[in-house]
Amino acid sequence: MEKREVRGLRWARALSARPSCIPVGRARGIKALGVRYERELAKELREAKRGVWFEFEDSKGHGFCQVDFLMAWGPKPPRPLVIEVKHTWTKEAREELERLYLPIVWLASGREPIGVVICKRLVPEAPWAVHDLESAAQSAAPLHWIGKGPLLRRPFGPPLVGEARVSL
Repeated sequence: MEKREVRGLRWARALSARPSCIPVGRARGIKALGVRYERELAKELREAKRGVWFEFEDSKGHGFCQVDFLMAWGPKPPRPLVIEVKHTWTKEAREELERLYLPIVWLASGREPIGVVICKRLVPEAPWAVHDLESAAQSAAPLHWIGKGPLLRRPFGPPLVGEARVSL
């Protein structure tokens, strides 16, 4: 299935919950491994908001998307940090960040976001990886986290997303 990429983004906003038109499914097989990994990651990223939904409109029409994690990052004023989680590294994860999530979060928040891919398993074609969130946020390198150990070198502030809007 080809992932959507935004073109001619007209508007975007964060939602407080999953849109009623999006069905709730149960992950099976390899997807279930990814969901379990994401839950483990959520325990480490307590200051991040998990599974934030966005609504948007671009030249292709109306759409919805859900980021894996969203948090405030850096000194005041903080920037949005969008985290895409994969059990196994894929180049498509970075492309999805850059072509879908980052433009939408930028328009919704009014601040240029930073995108990070976190994965448990690296494959031979994966680029050089880093092992902490600070390094990943400063580069396009994926963060390799095997499910143990700290992700942050220092704690950060509250979650980025409020009720139904992105605020910094």
